[in-house]
Amino acid sequence: MRKLASFVFASAAFRQTQGAAPTLVVSDIAKFWKAYDASQPGNREEAFQKLYLDRASPGLQDFIKSRIGSAKRLAAAVDRQYPKFYASVRPHTLEVEKQASSGKLDSSTVPPRTS
Repeated sequence: MRKLASFVFASAAFRQTQGAAPTLVVSDIAKFWKAYDASQPGNREEAFQKLYLDRASPGLQDFIKSRIGSAKRLAAAVDRQYPKFYASVRPHTLEVEKQASSGKLDSSTVPPRTS
């Protein structure tokens, strides 16, 4: 469950400017699954780089630096280390995106990041 929380938090990253309320960004979720679907196991690195990491929100950019590292590491995690996990979290991550777009998920219900 901790991995799911990390994944969802990274994907639904907050962007906060000084004095402004945090903003919930969920666009990275769709980008991740687009890259996942555009590639095959063992050959995901390029898709993850071009379709997901290169188009990352500011919050995901921070998460890349602190956790993901590179498209190569992400592809290895998805295909070799945790393939069942990534397959199992898809519907849950897509639900977060759907709730955010319908207004059911408000960034004020989630605490902002601390530096």
